[in-house]
Amino acid sequence: SFNDLFLFDEQFSATDKGNVLLITDRDGKTVNDTIPIIAEGTNYGQDKIQVYGEYALFLPTMSDIIYKIGPTGHVSAAYSFDFGRYWLDSKESSEVSANSGSDSSTLWRYLQRNNKISFLRFLDTQEWLFLSFKKQDISYNWYYNKNSKSQYIIDLKDAAGNLLESCNIVGVDEGRFIAAVPAYSYSQLENVPPLEISEEDNLVLVSFGIEEEKQ
Repeated sequence: SFNDLFLFDEQFSATDKGNVLLITDRDGKTVNDTIPIIAEGTNYGQDKIQVYGEYALFLPTMSDIIYKIGPTGHVSAAYSFDFGRYWLDSKESSEVSANSGSDSSTLWRYLQRNNKISFLRFLDTQEWLFLSFKKQDISYNWYYNKNSKSQYIIDLKDAAGNLLESCNIVGVDEGRFIAAVPAYSYSQLENVPPLEISEEDNLVLVSFGIEEEKQ
């Protein structure tokens, strides 16, 4: 719920006359349903709805737009992206989704075979916008500085410089990012405090910031 509104992710049951996000009040009355269908009937990825004080953000499956839901339920585009030929357009996405039987793994295999990008999660802070996406079998973390307009693709690496693809950005804390690192991978990271970790431990949370070089 958000500001006495309820947000329902309806991507599994969307139709050509429905929508992927239903916004209602506490009595169940529809307040808004203006976000267009992108991948009909399929919900792919994680962390698609996030609430930030006076507004909420929503990223539909296979959408290249992150939508902003205001305190009264008004919907507008907060961010949009252009990945050119690496992006699956809405018509093709709907066709693939319709043939997938609502199976997100079918959609993912199609994206891999056709060298397309797909978003998994996002986080928005006062200074940074973070997006996690995949291209073929490689995961990327993308950071966009809203003040300087700079952008970076950064991944945690082990001492040998190998990507730790299982490291996920799971949250933010006062502008710093929180990464969940498998315990068995933590000891391979550079510039982190030493910890006594047993084989039974699952995840270690790592807090980090991004410092831009001054020109």
